[in-house]
Amino acid sequence: MKKLILYSFICALGFYSIAGLNAEAAPLQLTAAQQKSIKAFVGYFDTIVFGSEYDKKQAATIVYKWQGPVRLHLRYVGVKANPKHRHFINQHIVDLRRLTRLPINIVGNPKVATIDIIFVKRKDMGKLKLPQASPQYIAKLAAPGGCYFISYKLGPRKKQKGRIQKSVIVVNAERDIAGINHCLLEELTQSIGFPNDSDTMRPSVFSDKDQLFEFSPVDKTVIRVLYDKRMKMGIPRKEGLALAGEIMADVFFKNEKPATSHKPKK
Repeated sequence: MKKLILYSFICALGFYSIAGLNAEAAPLQLTAAQQKSIKAFVGYFDTIVFGSEYDKKQAATIVYKWQGPVRLHLRYVGVKANPKHRHFINQHIVDLRRLTRLPINIVGNPKVATIDIIFVKRKDMGKLKLPQASPQYIAKLAAPGGCYFISYKLGPRKKQKGRIQKSVIVVNAERDIAGINHCLLEELTQSIGFPNDSDTMRPSVFSDKDQLFEFSPVDKTVIRVLYDKRMKMGIPRKEGLALAGEIMADVFFKNEKPATSHKPKK
């Protein structure tokens, strides 16, 4: 896929506030260049929000997102606890709180947790027994040897459709510490409604070619768009993509900022 980066994302993030995201603006008349930028972003949003990294049959047909508190619990199985892991997670959830406006915290009681983060040895990653996941699927997720996640959602035929109820993140505790930090950032983010990867816009936590320890401007944009109050959980994919374009237009082009698309420098 042709690699694109929207420089407008970077220059516009200076005035990209939560208040601006929620503003109900009148429809804008966009230039051809602006329309091209929006189209590229919507395609990217489609890939990481509605796509599926491991199984195309699991591609989403509706918007999935968290509602209410997100409570994280750390568990170590067969490995010693490392205080750096908790430090990394605390750093990442500060950013996620700001971008999603969700209450996100680490808890000590596993019974009230909504996201379980399990640290294990590399050889044990594929041996865990997780609800609604076959041993074959777990082995497939574990094969790369880094980290993986599984989210449990309410589908189109359920009440509160589109709601992510719970997630499990599995971490290879034997990785180098930088790899674990990046892994925690990526899996925490993917577990709240971004199940797929893409190399289309870089640098990004959603690209396997990048190792990041904080969100890039593109990442912040995608997260804020999904968690904009206009993007209701459970709405059909087609409606969600149209809304993504409208939200981007409101935020980035309300001051008539120019937008262009370029290939990233090698």
